[in-house]
Amino acid sequence: MKYDYDLLVIGSGSAGFSAAEAARGTGRKIGIVESNKLGGDCPNFACVPTKALLRSAKAFLSLKQMDSLGIEVGSPRFSFERVMKRRGALVETLGGSRMEKIANQLGIDIVRGFATFMDPHTLHVDGKELTAARFVIATGTKTLVPSVPGISDVPWISHKEAIALDDQALAAANQYAAQQNSLAAARNAID
Repeated sequence: MKYDYDLLVIGSGSAGFSAAEAARGTGRKIGIVESNKLGGDCPNFACVPTKALLRSAKAFLSLKQMDSLGIEVGSPRFSFERVMKRRGALVETLGGSRMEKIANQLGIDIVRGFATFMDPHTLHVDGKELTAARFVIATGTKTLVPSVPGISDVPWISHKEAIALDDQALAAANQYAAQQNSLAAARNAID
């Protein structure tokens, strides 16, 4: 039977993109289906943005401690707006547009939308039917909401919402990315 693709990968995070890249190296027709931002959590919501915030916080804290080392640097000021602008630029540089460019260079098709299996060889993606001989499902993870009594009665946000905040809110959750967000916020608050 003739299929649209030899392999369709659902999810464009590190696992999905690596699978697509490796399969493309064999000369087969490959596509990636993504319903969110290309690159997955790491470049868009976790690793890259939280490391950018941590780097700024660490540099600010170091400057504030220079006087104790006999180095006068004046009174450093923390510009949350500029830090967030830098974070956004890094996310854009290392995330979606970069991933799309690499996929295009490799000849990997990017299909935008939510995938639903219709049968063992057919996906329905936002009004389109796509067929493939094989599939890789690399859709990442979901936020684990801890079983804390009363948590369903209070508003809370995950690391994805926290990293998108444009004010100096502190977010904490049961995830590595949220821990990094919290550490960055705490370091920025030190006077």
